[in-house]
Parts: sequence; structure tokens; C-alpha cells
Amino acid sequence: MTKGIKKPQTRSGISRRAYELIKEDKTFKVETCSWRSLDVGDCSLDMESNRNLSASRKKHVMAFLLDTNIQRLLGFNPLSTELVDYITLLATTASLKQPVSPEVKSYSDAVYFNYYKLGLSLQFVPKDGYKPRSVLKQSDLENEKLVLDSIYLYNSPAKNPNTSPKGPSTRSAENIFLSYPISPFSLILNPSAKDKDGKLLTRPSTLEVDADTSGKDFVKTLLEPDRKGGGTVPSSGSIGIWCDWSMDGIMVEFDGATGPQAWERGKDAVWKVITIFAPLSQ
Repeated sequence: MTKGIKKPQTRSGISRRAYELIKEDKTFKVETCSWRSLDVGDCSLDMESNRNLSASRKKHVMAFLLDTNIQRLLGFNPLSTELVDYITLLATTASLKQPVSPEVKSYSDAVYFNYYKLGLSLQFVPKDGYKPRSVLKQSDLENEKLVLDSIYLYNSPAKNPNTSPKGPSTRSAENIFLSYPISPFSLILNPSAKDKDGKLLTRPSTLEVDADTSGKDFVKTLLEPDRKGGGTVPSSGSIGIWCDWSMDGIMVEFDGATGPQAWERGKDAVWKVITIFAPLSQ
């Protein structure tokens, strides 16, 4: 889902409440004191001196670390420190054994890293003329020629986590992803987004999302979407409703809102998949 120019994001990777927690909790050694300049790379979990720290407390701290600007990861390659640290922290929060390896789906124009147990899929696009072959392993990829283009977060329990889908992001594949383990998490909104008349939108700077965030919650904060669709009943099956806020780089698919009255029910439908991409320039 290419919407705009992709480049590494440099905004702080840690929220204010994460920073305050770190200052209070001796679990982390913080080399940088400024909240606005602090990033995940500035913190290291002091496991040796905190052997008695409860597992739930460690998960709690890491969850706060990950309550960050997820959009900052766009533009990096699969082996970047930023992405590796993010997956490591996410897997630790989900109580998964390390290291966590994705299932790779490679195509000539896109490569998907699917982390089913993390409720996460990363879509990379090739650059510099690189055209990946199909059925490649991660070790076979030219990782430095891949750029993170889109991030998919899932909010639905897996029906069969041991079954592997045959496609990158099909309807059947969505049922295999576990839910994204961080809840709530924050999405940074575009402060330069404008309405149809060219006026700056008056909105909060962030959107907080949890497992129960519904259609009306998204619209209340993000306002009317730039595009929307779904809710119809084609011959091949039902299509759930979706909303796209291109200026923020956020697309949301909702669960259980299909059929003739899908939009009437959509306000109470919770999110099923959130796609994060580079905001469309105005």
C-alpha cells in the first residue's frame, strides 16, 4: 500500500508515560535524560541486577516502551537496529521465546514478514531495481534493498495458529494471526492534515487504540475518512467495512460489519486490521 515517499522516521520512539515509568523503575538504565530525544536504543534492560523482578513487571515496562510512534519504523530495512529491537521487545512482551523468526512471503514487487503470534505483518518493497524471486527464505533476501512500506496490526484470535496461509494478507490469513500484544498503543496523527477546504484539522496529536476501539472511536478522533468502502455482499462472500485516513497513513478494517446495514452497525464494530503507511502528502 504505497501512499507516499518512505524514509526513516526520527521522532522519539518512547512516549512520555513510558519515560516516566522508566525513571521510576530501576529495571532500565537510561543514558539520555531528555524525554523528547529518548529512544528505545537508549535503554537497556538490566537483567543481571534485577533477577528478582517479576515477569509481569518486566512485561509491563516493555509494554510501555512499545507504546510509541510505530510509524517511525517505516523506511527501514529488515536488518535495521530499529526493527530488530522492536520485534525483540514485542516478542518479550508476548512471552515468546527468542529469537522470533517471521514466515516470509516473497514476490517481485513486495516481501511480507508475517509474525502470526505477534499479530503483526511487515510489508517491504524492493528498491534499486531489486526483484525478489518467489519462495525465498529470509537469509536469501537482499535485505539492504528492502524498505518497510506498510505495517499490519491484527486484532483477532487465531483459529489455528499452527496453520500457515498461502498468501500475504488474504481474508483466510487474517484468521491465523493472534492479536497484537500491546494494548493500548498510540498512533501519531499528522499535524498538517487539512480538510477539503484546505483548513488544518483540529484534532488530538495521538490516537490511543485498544482491543475494543470501535468505528465511532476512530471517527471521533480522526474525523471523517478520506476514503471508505466495503459492507457489500458479493457473490464470493461478505466484505467488511473499512476506512482510510490517507493524510495520517492509517487504514482500518472493522470486524463483523457486513451486509446491507453494515454502515449502521459499523459505528460499534471494533477494528480487525490496522494498516500503517506513510501519510499521503497534501
